[in-house]
Amino acid sequence: MATLLDTLKQPIHDTAQALLAHNIPTKLAGVVTTPITAGFNVLGDVLGIVRDLTAPPAPPPTPTPSP
Repeated sequence: MATLLDTLKQPIHDTAQALLAHNIPTKLAGVVTTPITAGFNVLGDVLGIVRDLTAPPAPPPTPTPSP
């Protein structure tokens, strides 16, 4: 059993080293977060439009007295 683990140790180490050397975890995080961030940006825009469309009407201006 020990020899099987010993033979797998080097390929696993080399694979982990190559993944870290090429910043694969960071790149994968960008692939995941970019669509989510874009989705939340769109949601924010939609909520802003809904807020503007449902805003109560502005009160009419008060007349200023003439001298």
